[in-house]
Amino acid sequence: LEWLVGAKGSQILNDAYNSSPTALTAVLKTFMHLDSAGKKKFVVVADMLELGADADKFHYEAGQTIKKGSVDQVFAYGTHMTAFAKAAAEQLGADNVAHFETKEALKEALLANVTGGEYIMVKGSYGMGLKEVVDTLL
Repeated sequence: LEWLVGAKGSQILNDAYNSSPTALTAVLKTFMHLDSAGKKKFVVVADMLELGADADKFHYEAGQTIKKGSVDQVFAYGTHMTAFAKAAAEQLGADNVAHFETKEALKEALLANVTGGEYIMVKGSYGMGLKEVVDTLL
């Protein structure tokens, strides 16, 4: 878990090295309560790997952690993140939650939406390759 400064001045909370339901929920709760001084907050999440048959259930439950007004936009990447995105959209509205099948599409969407000054949380299992996404933002 580390803070980085993006190329456009965004503040990136990088936790792209490991993920589990407990860890994702904890960092989401912390990030939601972070005082962003009126700047937008983006959540970038990727699949939590190796969760077995209940993977979609765990992703959905983690998505329920997000509360209305706590973040501005969610960018979800990966097969199981479909369930996370569904739960997040129930709170934030579908217009504020995007799901991506490919890392390239995720990177394009982020580059199109990051204008500078945002707070961006990045979390996912290492195998999902979010380090490449963080590198793109840097």
